[in-house]
Amino acid sequence: MEKKFTFRGSRLSWMLVFVAFFLAACEVEYIAEPPTAGGESPSGSVPSADGTAIHYQETGTGPVALLFVHCWSCDGGFWKRQVGHFSRTNRVVTLDLAGHGASGKGRTTYTMAAFAEDVVAVVERLRLDRVILIGHSMGGPVAVEAARHRRLDRLVKGVVTVDSFETGFKWPELNRINAFLAPFRLNFRQNTLDMVKKMFPSGSDPVLVTQISEKMAGAPQEVALSAMEQLLMWRVKEGEKSVASLRVPLFHINADPERRAIPGSARVRLIPGAGHFLPQEVPDRFNETLEAVLRDIH
Repeated sequence: MEKKFTFRGSRLSWMLVFVAFFLAACEVEYIAEPPTAGGESPSGSVPSADGTAIHYQETGTGPVALLFVHCWSCDGGFWKRQVGHFSRTNRVVTLDLAGHGASGKGRTTYTMAAFAEDVVAVVERLRLDRVILIGHSMGGPVAVEAARHRRLDRLVKGVVTVDSFETGFKWPELNRINAFLAPFRLNFRQNTLDMVKKMFPSGSDPVLVTQISEKMAGAPQEVALSAMEQLLMWRVKEGEKSVASLRVPLFHINADPERRAIPGSARVRLIPGAGHFLPQEVPDRFNETLEAVLRDIH
């Protein structure tokens, strides 16, 4: 039976309740752009190889630049807590991949190689001469492809992926990709909401879960479906070869939601009790882990 609620009290009282709720939600807001010590973070736009405008943001100074690549149907603002932390000691750059955030749309196909060109364009525009690429989820393959790009040879010093590889996830075989995508093509919003919410462990902040799932479910469907299909194809057809061909250190920071602490190599760091969205769920523990990885790369 549907429950009905009756609200009582003055208009002012309920306005105050609404404002309090809004302010509480803002405290965990993950997509607001981080300010620098002097105010707004410098931002700009640069054309990618195909002419698509790629929005980027930079802050901080340091001899090594950290360039953060977001995940599927997200944007550079997802790295807010990392930008605020690491820009104290490093030059930090975030970008919106094509079709995401403030970047241009219009590609017919959103491939990992094309996304890598977005990263290359930003690196060259900012004249970064020593850079470490950090990619979350889909951003991991994008970072790998960017690190392999001939124009970034000798510039990229290392790659860190976040819940992208060595996770134990069973990717669909090539002949099952269409079946995997079918529900999303039928009802993109609902299936995206369902998928993203399952990526959080029990007990997660419900406001954060809602924010991230709604944000991703609201992505342009044509962009999201193309990027998902291309990611799945890359994993099956190119992933192992691309990773094996890297000539720079590759590290992984992965979630361990059930605290199983599955043994891995020295290059796989696990964060117990966290789900897929580690940088947003447990930013302090993630930042500490990333700091340790960066020391190993240096």
